Amino acid sequence: MGKVEMLHVEQSIMIHRPVEEIWAFVTDFQNLPKLTLSVIEIRKMSPGPIGIGSTVEVLSRGLGRNWIESSRVIEFDPINYIITLLWTGSYGKARVHYVLEPVLKRTKFSASADWELCFPYSLFLFFGLARYIRRVVTASLENVKRILET
Repeated sequence: MGKVEMLHVEQSIMIHRPVEEIWAFVTDFQNLPKLTLSVIEIRKMSPGPIGIGSTVEVLSRGLGRNWIESSRVIEFDPINYIITLLWTGSYGKARVHYVLEPVLKRTKFSASADWELCFPYSLFLFFGLARYIRRVVTASLENVKRILET
């Protein structure tokens, strides 16, 4: 597969909505195209409600082309509002971790991601990919805030 480079991104935002409302929105995978502009379409591949082992296939656009990625839920804790996804695609794989924390009448929504980028995609790290991914993660959190607060 070639040389692997690691990239870590972490962002948080405060949203003036109850934690349960944000949890319901974030764990409904059909909302993913509303959150991340690079997502074109999403298809749930596993039966039943979302939980550990749930899988989806995602058609995304980026770097001048369309991508087909798969995502599997590897951690799902509705009591503590934690969900972790493992994304895989031709670029490598990513572990994306979401945590929602109630703070008075608001919610702190944190997202972190660890990407393992394989050559030749790891070359993009030297051309601002880390900065681009941070902007995408920040924009996704801001989209959740904008959608749920209006």
